[in-house]
Amino acid sequence: MGNRIASIMLSLLFSASVVASDSSLEEKIQSLNDASIKSVGISLNALAYLVSASPNSYMPLWHLEQSGEIAYIKELEKAGYVKVNITEGLPDGQMRGEKQVNIVPLHSGLEVQRCMLALKHNNSTQPTQ
Repeated sequence: MGNRIASIMLSLLFSASVVASDSSLEEKIQSLNDASIKSVGISLNALAYLVSASPNSYMPLWHLEQSGEIAYIKELEKAGYVKVNITEGLPDGQMRGEKQVNIVPLHSGLEVQRCMLALKHNNSTQPTQ
């Protein structure tokens, strides 16, 4: 699975260079989003949440619902990348009575995180042009 995800990430990078000839930035981003959905089954917005997902991270449910970003969390869960837990308050006892969302990456989600970190590392070691 790791090789598959790595090749998907490389194809996303290739897609980024291919869309460089498009006329507008919005079209380029839409093309990247389409490539992400086709390759890994989730949008770029959901991918951003996946990259930062952690068993020790909590976000207020009201904010995710109000902003509409809860849809990206549900997208991750539906794709099987994460398990979503809703708790009353934080584990340390703070924020009592306020529902919190905890996004725990599953095996496939951890693989994507690993590939994204490797991609970040590989890009940081490349000379800039």
